[in-house]
Amino acid sequence: MSKNATFAAALVAGLFASGAAMAVDATGVVDVYHVNLQEGGEGRSGCIQFTGAGLPNGWGCVYGGPTGLAEAINALLREAALLPEGNSSKTCRVWWNSIDGAGFAKIFAAECRPR
Repeated sequence: MSKNATFAAALVAGLFASGAAMAVDATGVVDVYHVNLQEGGEGRSGCIQFTGAGLPNGWGCVYGGPTGLAEAINALLREAALLPEGNSSKTCRVWWNSIDGAGFAKIFAAECRPR
């Protein structure tokens, strides 16, 4: 492998390992909202699953952050999950830049279609 290719591979690996990688997003219909105090470790609250693909290992979870932000994201995603099938407000977009120990996206931002 050339020096440039080795450097590029090390740089990309370092970015992913440090959590400084570019944010990734996915859009989908929130099918499941899951809360489990026994799983996920410190700071994890609600997790979602979209209908179809889009999230690593099929799941994305909200972790603690600035005061009130995690609660607001959880409320938005929980509300979307509880809406009746076919309601366009169930479609949400989430962003993450790292995964947790289970391989699930660590969601740091979300938006759902207008109510």
